[in-house]
Amino acid sequence: MIRGYNTNAGWCCRGFTFLEIMLVIVIVAILSAVVIPNMAKSIKGNRLRSASRTVISSGKYARSLAVMRQKEMVLTFDLDENRVLTHGFSMGGGEEAVGDEFVDGDSLPAPDVFIEGEEAAPAIQFAPSELERDLDKVSVELVRLGDGSEISAGECHVLYYPNGRCDAYEVLLRDKSGLAMHIQVDPLSGVESRRLGE
Repeated sequence: MIRGYNTNAGWCCRGFTFLEIMLVIVIVAILSAVVIPNMAKSIKGNRLRSASRTVISSGKYARSLAVMRQKEMVLTFDLDENRVLTHGFSMGGGEEAVGDEFVDGDSLPAPDVFIEGEEAAPAIQFAPSELERDLDKVSVELVRLGDGSEISAGECHVLYYPNGRCDAYEVLLRDKSGLAMHIQVDPLSGVESRRLGE
């Protein structure tokens, strides 16, 4: 630091040397080189972790509603819009599905599907969504159901039962940078998630 003498005030500060300024610039550059890449990676990871928490909490919400109301609830994955919805449903003539209408492990019948010569399966009418969450910059790449079927487009429905169980399923989430999160849900409430692609 350059010092000068003022007869009225004594010693005072007048400024910094060029060497001191360059030293500060080098220190700031080194810190930036270390911190900025880690911060960018952390922001990307946060989106994926947030989407994973959204999927898991939506399933927990569907489970708690099914137990509380003693009615089946549906967790819907909209793979085209990257949304997760929780809602009730009714079968055919508007009667709400309740009690033991489904046995654990059964999947939702497809609406308006029938085999020639047989009666049409009852159409499913979904109630308005009670919880709807968009996954910010993260896509639902794949949902694998307990029966082995894999859904990679459209909608996928998972049943939660009044006894606290659900159909087994797995979800693969992927962000725009290629990082992925795998979530596995077993029928009894165990949820396991792990990050892929690092």
